[in-house]
Amino acid sequence: MQIDGMERLELRYAVGYECNLACRHCYNRHLVNPASHPGSEATDPKRDTARLQKLMAVFALEGLVVTGGEPFFTPLRERTLALIAVALDDGLLVRVSTNGMFLTDSVCRRLQNMVYGGRNLLLQVSLDAAEPSVHDFIRGCFGAHEAAVKGVQTAIEKGLNVRVRCTISRHNVGEVVDCYDLCRRLGVSEFIGKPCIPFGPTENRWGHAPEPQAFAEVRSRLMKKARDGGPRLRLAHFYSFKNLLKVILAKECAFWLPLKEAS
Repeated sequence: MQIDGMERLELRYAVGYECNLACRHCYNRHLVNPASHPGSEATDPKRDTARLQKLMAVFALEGLVVTGGEPFFTPLRERTLALIAVALDDGLLVRVSTNGMFLTDSVCRRLQNMVYGGRNLLLQVSLDAAEPSVHDFIRGCFGAHEAAVKGVQTAIEKGLNVRVRCTISRHNVGEVVDCYDLCRRLGVSEFIGKPCIPFGPTENRWGHAPEPQAFAEVRSRLMKKARDGGPRLRLAHFYSFKNLLKVILAKECAFWLPLKEAS
């Protein structure tokens, strides 16, 4: 749970840690053993929604951020959709962090049916490059780029609000501006660029981080692009205090992350 900008109380809910990708910069892979967390086979969607309703009753929650793992991955999909429905019914602002590969026509139609009467749902899709081979390399899966772009297109066609999160590393620092242009053509509402968090095995902790000068140049070029129109642009500072704090907390909390909830 976090105070976002000291204005909105959000609950970050990791619906599970199962994922179809093996992203090179993912720190969850070094902190969490998915086998130690209950998946869809062990957790009923009603249990998730009951837990969420209890938290909404105790805290004046205004937002829900659904994360993973991959929330729309087949083992987690029904739990994710159930959480979104309950949160939207209660008037929460809902954001789902996804790799976009499972935003199929069927899933997007179900989401579309949940969004009415001013209900606020935002799909945050990870897209790291305009060049498919670069994105696929970073995400550790051939075809990830094609599936993500198709997912973005499908969601937008269904009238859903989509923004893109681009994780900037030394692998894609030369692709970020082109990625912004791709998002402009797709009709994405917002583009977020943040450097990857330097967390993982000690020998490779900084191996994926972009050079500060290269990151600064990308920021400058993106800001110029945004002035000419396109998705709203949000850029993080190079290893902002918030990002560094996330690294520290992740490291310090690693010992309790694998623990199952007591029944």
